[in-house]
Amino acid sequence: EVQKDGTSAEESKTPYVRADEEMDNYLKASSLPLSEDPLNWWRVHKVKFPLLAQLSTRYLCIPGTSVSAERVFSTAGDVTAKRSTLKPQHVDQLVFLHKNLQLPNVN
Repeated sequence: EVQKDGTSAEESKTPYVRADEEMDNYLKASSLPLSEDPLNWWRVHKVKFPLLAQLSTRYLCIPGTSVSAERVFSTAGDVTAKRSTLKPQHVDQLVFLHKNLQLPNVN
């Protein structure tokens, strides 16, 4: 459906509303059998769930190794050594942001 300003009804929704609706639709979808490949399921359903599909590829493709966990502990050690007065919950938040925050390139 096209709005008066030429945009579709989907485009006029806020990102929060689109994410909320997508999550509701995902929760209503049937479960994937354990014998099936979740990455393939997300590949097939990425048009229906674009926001969740993007997250799924990020988190389902995490390699099964302890190296990543060791890096997180190393980062936490660096933070606490430099800022020993920080509360543990703030260290956790800083480590999480350091490992997950992706800022756009400014060119």
